[in-house]
Amino acid sequence: PIPMLDSKEEYPEPGVYSATIGFTNGVCAGEELMTYTFEVMINYPGWIMEQRHNDLIVLLNAEHNGGYEWTNFQWYRNGQKMFGYTKPYLYVPEGLVYESEGSASYHVVLTETDENGEVISSAPTCPIIVQYMPTNPDADHGPSSDYIAVTPTCVPRGGSIHILALNENSSGEYRITTAEGQFVSRGEYHGAATPVSIPSVEGLYIVQVWSDNKESKESYRAIKVIVRDTCPNCDKSSF
Repeated sequence: PIPMLDSKEEYPEPGVYSATIGFTNGVCAGEELMTYTFEVMINYPGWIMEQRHNDLIVLLNAEHNGGYEWTNFQWYRNGQKMFGYTKPYLYVPEGLVYESEGSASYHVVLTETDENGEVISSAPTCPIIVQYMPTNPDADHGPSSDYIAVTPTCVPRGGSIHILALNENSSGEYRITTAEGQFVSRGEYHGAATPVSIPSVEGLYIVQVWSDNKESKESYRAIKVIVRDTCPNCDKSSF
């Protein structure tokens, strides 16, 4: 493994490199040495991925990953291709396989193409072994008067979400990012139900909500929202 460098931009460009080893017996120092030529695959570093929650792994965007940008993605679990998982994040609703459940490792093959679709470069990441993230130990108590939520969590393109609060006098701030951490929007919410626009681009988004009541156990929540072309059961989940 290549150690973490002082600057992410100093990491070797991932790809296939040609290398040559020369052998000598230490006595005959002639110009002709026995050589062995081989290829070395430099993967993308594992730290360009982060596990968030127990069902989500995201790729950091160019601002945080050393400047890389890609056009195609293919995820793998334990070296096996995960068909249909071709987003810049890995979201498994039923949950990732944790280390204690079989030491499952995940990696993604990242491909960059030009405007004509020709491959410029393609390389896998080093694997990440997911860790179980304990849920909030206070989550088993009933919702307090400061409880905050987001609905629906599956939104058809062009739809919107609502930030809900049991306390009709509740207020605070919200921030929406893509699953990779790219900023989308932010604003304030007031009252029991505040409508908020969600991007019409399909994908997974993280909605973070902060209540002005900082002393409440439920003063912060981070909720995943999926935007799809059509959502199953959206007629049941819409506000």
